[in-house]
Amino acid sequence: SVGPLIEGGSSATGGCLSLIGAGMVLVGFVLPWFTCSVPLLAIQGSVSGFSAFVQLVFGVLLSLVSSAGIGTQRGGGGLAALGLLLTLVLVAAAVFLALTPLMGLQVGRTGLRLIQSLKITNEQRRRTARSLTIAAVVGFVPLLCYMTSTMTNFSVGVQVQNLGAGLWVTMAGFALAFVAGIIISTAAALSEQLPKPPAKDKGS
Repeated sequence: SVGPLIEGGSSATGGCLSLIGAGMVLVGFVLPWFTCSVPLLAIQGSVSGFSAFVQLVFGVLLSLVSSAGIGTQRGGGGLAALGLLLTLVLVAAAVFLALTPLMGLQVGRTGLRLIQSLKITNEQRRRTARSLTIAAVVGFVPLLCYMTSTMTNFSVGVQVQNLGAGLWVTMAGFALAFVAGIIISTAAALSEQLPKPPAKDKGS
């Protein structure tokens, strides 16, 4: 009787934590991640993950248009190649940053499946735990790189004044997803170690 309780309870707990974590990731992505200033342009304000992603996409489009315009001019092949390289860098940065909300959605879908199907096998629980752990780590890596680059003022001419609440909320959401994966995998291991109930005698 303890086995089903552990299995169902771990699935319900892991699913709820995953849904909460996914919500925190998506909400944190649109909240301010840090406050910065650009003295050369007299600009000061907050930047969120969403606004940074939009700026990267806009930068990609602008770079493509500029490269196309330069490529039509005589002797502009070198500048066009440089613009294309810049475009590829911006695309890579945008895709890298987009991993955060995408992994948040993946965590949310996994949590919803857990709540909808509490009675799953231990093998399915282990696969679900691995999925949550991988999604949490993959989503956390861009945040770590982003935070490291801003704290060290990696961007030339940009002065980071303080990290915003959105960054911490997003990181906490992935931490909840990681904890959910640990709970589910631990419950699967405990369930396998519990003694199985004796089989009923068909003749009785």
